[in-house]
Amino acid sequence: MKNKSRTSQLLSDIPAKLVLILITLFPFTSLVAQDVVKLDEDSTTTTLAPNVEELNLGEARRILKFGTNAAVLSVVQQAIGNKDERVRDDILSLFDAIDDNVRVKVLEYGRVLNIFDLRKRAIMVLENYNDNSPALNREICSFLLASKVKADQNLIDVLLEICQSSRPELQAAAISALAELAPPATVTDLIKLFKQSNISTNIRVEILKALGILTTEDGTVFLRTIASDSSEEKSLQNQALSSLGKIGDQSSLEIIKAAFTSPDAFRRASAISALTGYDFDKVEIFWRQALRDGYWRNRSNVLTALADKKIESFLDAYIFMSEKDLEQPVRIEAFKAIAAFGNAKAWDYLLKILENKQAPTNSRIVVVELLVSQNFAASVPALMRILNQEWSNEKSALVQAIASRASQKKDSAGGPIFEKMLSHPNIGIRVAAIRAIQAAGLGVYRQQLESMIPSGGSIKSAVEDALKTL
Repeated sequence: MKNKSRTSQLLSDIPAKLVLILITLFPFTSLVAQDVVKLDEDSTTTTLAPNVEELNLGEARRILKFGTNAAVLSVVQQAIGNKDERVRDDILSLFDAIDDNVRVKVLEYGRVLNIFDLRKRAIMVLENYNDNSPALNREICSFLLASKVKADQNLIDVLLEICQSSRPELQAAAISALAELAPPATVTDLIKLFKQSNISTNIRVEILKALGILTTEDGTVFLRTIASDSSEEKSLQNQALSSLGKIGDQSSLEIIKAAFTSPDAFRRASAISALTGYDFDKVEIFWRQALRDGYWRNRSNVLTALADKKIESFLDAYIFMSEKDLEQPVRIEAFKAIAAFGNAKAWDYLLKILENKQAPTNSRIVVVELLVSQNFAASVPALMRILNQEWSNEKSALVQAIASRASQKKDSAGGPIFEKMLSHPNIGIRVAAIRAIQAAGLGVYRQQLESMIPSGGSIKSAVEDALKTL
């Protein structure tokens, strides 16, 4: 019966649910599920992804030499997770193994740790790609890409032959490798491949992406032809448009401009993507038009693309969109674009939203995330005012958002917030506050923590752990 009543209580707690909704919507790494404080009454800890266990060097070497494939894969994965180079030679020697899964993992180890001793041998194995598993061929292509090795004619020929393969995923990997490793002259071969009748649309898209990387006049002309040809499949037209943007060729701007008037939202999205390859001053008028796009996802993508540019003349437009846009994801991106400025006008506006009781709760929660993550110390007084205003509401979504985010800061400036959290009725919030005090080294609260030991349970454990380091 206790569980049933709690479930009913949670279902009625709509404001608090906004925190979880926003966690789903945000791409903020600080709000991923593994970092969020559990706010249920019986919660005892913050759930974090476990650390990768450090390798026992002697035992690891024995397993790599004598262990089963499964055991070997486990050790190599641990070495990857720890970026452990102590077993470098032991792992690289396994590339001669019979099992392709082991060879894939060995190459992944080299790729992640930037160890490319196996380049020549990997190319030799790729030459016999028909004898390899698809996974091994793909990993070899990824490994060679990461190594940035310049392809000689032999490797180019092998990759072009693989492009004729009947395995789409392998074709795509080979095309990507050609785009990054081969000389511009390879464009001619890729255009010929594009025109073959047996090549799928998806692979043609990959070829058009490659032409945007292998910048040549022939490739640019071909991309313009595809982008302008209304008889071509839309996915091909749109990818050609995006690739033209990567090249940033001035003579392609008219094609991009025409795409902005298309009734097709995806066509307009490709035009927006194409703008990123041009100097802002030359395409500012297009960016302004894109902020007004009728499709919300396009507006959101524009805000994401422009945020790092910090265009002062656009700040008022972002403020308008954060207040008036009908779509929540767009408003979120607008707030993020505003915060990216990091200047007094941006912070003053965000603080104004935070303290505006008439502003939507979900908008205020977004602002909490931005202020805590990017301007914490200066925002503590305002955050404290919100805590004091909302404190009597045990289920306040704002209190939960401030507690969840602030508790992850290893910043002594958060002392007043952490102290306030110590008296919250929610056990999860109190435990989070104890750990935040510990992480920030706030010994000034030692006596207060000691007084909480009689509470027992998770509170007692957290306090005892904190007192060891304070």
